[in-house]
Amino acid sequence: MTFLLAIVLLGVLIFVHELGHFLFAKLMDVKVEKFSIGFGPVLLSKTVGETEYSLAAIPFGGFVKMLGENPEEDEPKEGDGGDEGKEDDGDEKKELKPLSPEELERSFAHKPVSKRFLIVVMGPVFNIAFAVFLYWAIFMAGFPTLTAELGNIAVDTPAASAGLLEGDVIVSIDGQATPDWFEMTTIIKANPGREMLFVIRRGESEIEKTIAPAAVMGKSIFGEEEEMGRLGVASAGTTVNVRYGPLSAMGKSLERCQMITSLTFTALKKLIQRTIPADTMGGPVMIVQMAQKRASQGAMAFFDMMALISISLGIFNLFPIPILDGGVILFMGLEAVRRKPVSENVQLAAQKVGLAVLLTLMVFVTYNDLVRIFTGQGLP
Repeated sequence: MTFLLAIVLLGVLIFVHELGHFLFAKLMDVKVEKFSIGFGPVLLSKTVGETEYSLAAIPFGGFVKMLGENPEEDEPKEGDGGDEGKEDDGDEKKELKPLSPEELERSFAHKPVSKRFLIVVMGPVFNIAFAVFLYWAIFMAGFPTLTAELGNIAVDTPAASAGLLEGDVIVSIDGQATPDWFEMTTIIKANPGREMLFVIRRGESEIEKTIAPAAVMGKSIFGEEEEMGRLGVASAGTTVNVRYGPLSAMGKSLERCQMITSLTFTALKKLIQRTIPADTMGGPVMIVQMAQKRASQGAMAFFDMMALISISLGIFNLFPIPILDGGVILFMGLEAVRRKPVSENVQLAAQKVGLAVLLTLMVFVTYNDLVRIFTGQGLP
């Protein structure tokens, strides 16, 4: 069941990504020859119109094959016999015939750069848009959220000194509403040692207290040591099902996606700076583990993870690595500047390098996953 959950998650995200390419290829009148989810041996296949739709055995990817996708591509067609199209040693080959005028009109390589750019970029865009849709649906459907109700009050802490009691609910801090535990703790952590006005609901009444969170050393979400504020309280564990209207839900969705995007780029920067250890990176095995964990927490938690991975997939595909969408966009940018395509040999060589980089990365993250399993470590 865990493996199936991961396959469903990856399958949906790959389908969304390839659907972006497919729909805009059709919109730009480019012939799509094949739409595949997965690689390797084909499990299911059906041709509808001019396009073959297939489901393959290896679920970690997919592709949309367009006519004339490579800059110098001529479609291989069967030779008409005789010595034409054969090597000197007698080995038979398929004759390469140029595209017909009608095929050229619908060839990817012969479309303007602007149209090709839209076709390529819409894969990542659809992934990010899908995350926006998922979060919009989640915020409208509602999900359990920890309230700002206080549980245990630690001794010799700012909370204890201020006379906070178990059962108190922090309504706002310095005029900023604290509708849930996350909002409350975010404000407190960001203001170590600074006196702030707390509005607290105690029973049926509200009281005000000026409290300065203690400045302590703690770890950020990236594992870095940093100074942060600490009040000295624990959550009461009270949850409410928070729902938003369509417009408010869209605003919260965009806010969440922006936050995740920002955190993703920050994490990448810290990986490059080696602030975050490289062994925290994970691959397919970690996705399987995460799928099982989040599914056990309920459907909303599973869809939340799906949205997060969809954003990551969209961003990753925009990296300027040959073989990824970002690499194709890079070559199109060079073409626009040079006013002629980059040579096919250069592109093929770059794609081989890009493939080697991706395979190396896949081996590395899978190694990290297996080390965590055999050493009994949890998810990073």
